[in-house]
Amino acid sequence: STQFHNDVNKSSNNSNQQSHSGMLEITQLETLQNEYNAMAKTYAALADIIKQNNSLFQVLCNFLFGLFFFLIKVILFVLNRNQMYFSKSLIN
Repeated sequence: STQFHNDVNKSSNNSNQQSHSGMLEITQLETLQNEYNAMAKTYAALADIIKQNNSLFQVLCNFLFGLFFFLIKVILFVLNRNQMYFSKSLIN
């Protein structure tokens, strides 16, 4: 769980750097896709944890934290994209 939060922080820093350096939007989309795939694997692994009599509450909390961070990153991505389009239209 701590490792997951570290990864989230690391990747959000990366996405901030990408937007500042004007990286292509496609790169950010690919990053989101990769993170989504990684999370899908994580939650498949969580199903095994439940079978090992771990507390359901703890697993649910981990799932909700992951979902929460992922949604925040999607929202930031959309805001970044809209900001880029807005600044392009101002320049033109």
